[in-house]
Amino acid sequence: MAKTQTTIPETDTAQPDATVAAPPAATVEKDTATEKSPKKEQVQKAAAEIPAAALAILGKFPDYKELYIDADGSMYTPQTAPAIRGKAILYKNPYYKS
Repeated sequence: MAKTQTTIPETDTAQPDATVAAPPAATVEKDTATEKSPKKEQVQKAAAEIPAAALAILGKFPDYKELYIDADGSMYTPQTAPAIRGKAILYKNPYYKS
């Protein structure tokens, strides 16, 4: 069989693309207003997604506002060097007493 070459019809490039134009200022303001509410929802979801094991550890240390907790259940303060705490995750303590 002989190879056939597919040709794509050329489009007129003289017309500017309307999708490239900058959005109106009113649209930008609406976008920033809608970005604020999802951030609040993400913070609430993050607080709800703390694993039970991490909550148990955080409950035992109510004097700490934030603690790093790793997969083994070891806890570290925020001042601990990253080389020591490794892949520990920083959690905000819901049991914190100011």
